[in-house]
This record gives sequence, C-alpha cells and structure tokens, in this order.
Amino acid sequence: DANLRPAPKIFKDMCEVDWRTNGTQIANFVRGISPYPAAWSTLQRGEEQLSVKIFKVRFEEKSHSADAGTIFTDNKTYIKVACADGVVSIEELQVAGKKRMAVRDLLLGLSLNDTDKFNLK
Repeated sequence: DANLRPAPKIFKDMCEVDWRTNGTQIANFVRGISPYPAAWSTLQRGEEQLSVKIFKVRFEEKSHSADAGTIFTDNKTYIKVACADGVVSIEELQVAGKKRMAVRDLLLGLSLNDTDKFNLK
C-alpha cells in the first residue's frame, strides 16, 4: 500500500493527437482515453479550424510520401490520416457542435478537399 499513488490528472492539452508518431502509438492513445476525455485534433479547412474529438481508429501500415496529418478520403466512406509509418483510419469522431458519429455518417454532410489536413501538435 505504501507504493500506491493516485493516477495523475489528465488535462485536455495532454489529449491532442501527435500525427508525427507511429500509428500503433496513436491507435493505443485514442483507445486509452476514449470515451472520456477523448483524443482530439484540429482540422484545418482553409481559414477555418474545427476541433475534432476522435473516439475510434484503426492503424494500417502503408508506405506514403505525404506529410503527417495529411487526409486521404473518398468523401463517402473513409477518412485516413498520414502518420509516421502508415495511415490511421478514423472510424468514429465528433466535430465541435455536432454529435458523435461514424465517419460514413459525417461525410454525408461534410466534404473534405485535398488541402484539408489535421494540424500537428
């Protein structure tokens, strides 16, 4: 009992996703703090910045030459984000002011283009 200590408090700034790390670490990070306080990142859409909570992801090893945080999407079924050693496929997320939803449902009302990307930590 003498060695037991309470876990440190988790603050919002500690929950931001660092897209420069490897995909396994990102997937474990998201899984570890979901559903509360939830991993998050900032989506840069031109001049607009949207805060996005990320609840469920899957890592895929793929070689690419894109910068970390670059988004790959067909605007219908998937959103994949470039990381250090592959891509992280986002499955559930919540855009600020909206409810939590699957990516497929989000893409019915939100269209992403080639210049949109997640900001780096």
